[in-house]
Order: sequence, then structure tokens, then C-alpha cells
Amino acid sequence: NMLLAGNKADRSDLHSVVAKEVGISRDKAKVLNYARLYGSGMNHAMEFLKQSGLNDEQALRISEKLFATTKGRSSGYIRLSSDINEHFRYFLENICGENLRKNYIFLNEHYFLPDYRTQKGKLTQAFEDWISSEVEERLYADGHKDFRRDILIDLLYDNNREVHTLFTDGFESATFNYLELMVGEREPRTAILDCRLGYALEPLPENVPDREYFLAKYKRSIINWMVQSSAVDFLHMLLVCMRWLCDEYDINARFVISIHDEIRYLVASEDRYRCALALALSNMYVRAAISQKLGIHQLPLSVAFFSQVDIDHVLRKEVNLICRTPDGKEVPPGEAVDMKTILEKTGGSLRKELLVKS
Repeated sequence: NMLLAGNKADRSDLHSVVAKEVGISRDKAKVLNYARLYGSGMNHAMEFLKQSGLNDEQALRISEKLFATTKGRSSGYIRLSSDINEHFRYFLENICGENLRKNYIFLNEHYFLPDYRTQKGKLTQAFEDWISSEVEERLYADGHKDFRRDILIDLLYDNNREVHTLFTDGFESATFNYLELMVGEREPRTAILDCRLGYALEPLPENVPDREYFLAKYKRSIINWMVQSSAVDFLHMLLVCMRWLCDEYDINARFVISIHDEIRYLVASEDRYRCALALALSNMYVRAAISQKLGIHQLPLSVAFFSQVDIDHVLRKEVNLICRTPDGKEVPPGEAVDMKTILEKTGGSLRKELLVKS
């Protein structure tokens, strides 16, 4: 909800909420949030906090709280075979005790049940006891006396009951669970455009020696690629959409540069508001396409459009920052327009003839 509907102005965005929960400034929370998403661990967080003047004990305490609040608490899970999904759903709805029903994870169309050795493992044991009893009863009714519980249990799970480390109870647990599973894929691809990871970093085949060592060594790099490349998918789709709209409506604009989460166009002055509208619409189209690809058929208004589009004569972080030419002359401030202003200036149309004269 924070990512979809959070607002920096009322401190409901992710960085502000994490800062409040953990007890650090928003700027520090922002740095640590991005570092964590790109694969940094608790040691990096501790070192960063110690640079701000905290001692070892304080840095450790804040880092532990930060990771528990955001990434969540890690535990072992085993993946249920997709053939058993219907049986598990029936068990949850009709048999399972209320206190155990939330102890599983559903991700990528698979159920993950807690490992027996964990506190939540009672759910797994209860499900196995129930389904073993059901199968044994039916076999006996049909005259079969050779029921083997151990064989049945092996058939319930994928990959010989391989234990996956997954996260729960954090703001971002679902995100990190997805990344954890993608790291082990034979051919990791981005979620939107299905772009494939380069051969140099692809996980080795299961029968290759040192496969686990290779995966552990380059896990952070693969996660970083997943995050960064998904952002590049967004950028590529945005550029294609902008090219289409500029050609379709004769907007005199040329892509200049993209810097992290910024994209800059060189635009003829008379087309500046139409280009701003094209950017806003492109953002909406791309976000809608991504949401649909992920099975989300709604788009929150808070993410549909840019909070503002900067119109300026120079490259600067904010349009109102003081900027001077080499001879000391101050460059006039630029203009930051929100969606309401863009609609007023363009009449809500990309067509040149409908442009509202300012």
C-alpha cells in the first residue's frame, strides 16, 4: 500500500514509514532501502549507520530492526507440488485450525509450507497427517494393504523437499521472496519483457560441480540484475510509447538522456505542454501494461501519472534551484507542472490545434 498509495507530503511513503518505525532520518532510510533492494545485507547497513556517528551496539540494534521491519524474518519453506494445490486449499478451508492458516506462503502459483524444524511447521505436519489419513483410508477401502506414508510424503513436494529461505512479516517480504526464487531459476528473466540474464551469470546446471558455490557467490549480482533490468524494461517501454505519441501527434521532441529515474527530452518551446502530456500518458500506459502482465487489472490513480513534469532551459535537479551561467548571470527558474496544469494548458488533447493559448 505504501508503494502504491504512499505520499511523501503526508509521510505515508515507504521511506518515511521505515524511518519512523526504525527511528532514523528519512534520508538514511532512503539510502538503506535502495541498498537493501539491490542485495545489500545487514553488515552494509551497520557500516553505513556507523559512518553517521552511531556505535556498534546502536548500529546493530537499528539494522536488526530495519531488516525485521522491511525484509521480514527468514525461515525455511518447502514447495508443494502444483498437483496437490486443490487438496491443500480444501484442507485450509475445511480442516485446518484457525491458528495455523496463515503459516504458508503463496507465490508464483505455488504453495510453500514451513519446514518441520520451524515453529510454524505444525501446519505442514497437520496437512501431511490429514492427507495421509485420507489416502490410507481410501486404499484400505479398495482392498490395498501396502500403504507407505514416506512415499506419499515425497510425492507431495517438488525437488526432493528442497528447503527455500523465504521471508514473512515485513513490508517487502513478497518482493524478496520473488527475488529469492528467481535467483535459482535455470534461465532468469525479467517479469515484464522476459529479457534473459546473460550466460556469464546464469545458474549452472544441477549436475555441475560447485553449482551452489557459484550461486552463493553471484546471488547479489543476479538480484541486482533482476531489479535494474526490470527498471530498464520500464524505460524501454516508456521510450517506445513516447516515440509513438510524438510521431503520431507531430510533437517536436527528441530524447536526450535518462539518469536513474529521470528522463529528459529536448522540446520545441511551443510543444512543451503537449510533450508533458505525452509523458504523463506514456507513464500511465506503461504502468497499465505492467500491471496487466502481472495479473493486476487495476491501476491506482496515485501511480498513473507523474507527480510533476519539469519544463526548463537547463539540466538541474529542481526547477527552482539557483543556476548561473559561466559569466555569472542567473538562469530564470523553470516550470513544474502537475497533471491538472497540463490538462489546463493542453485542453486534455495532444492535438496541436486544440492547444490552449497561455
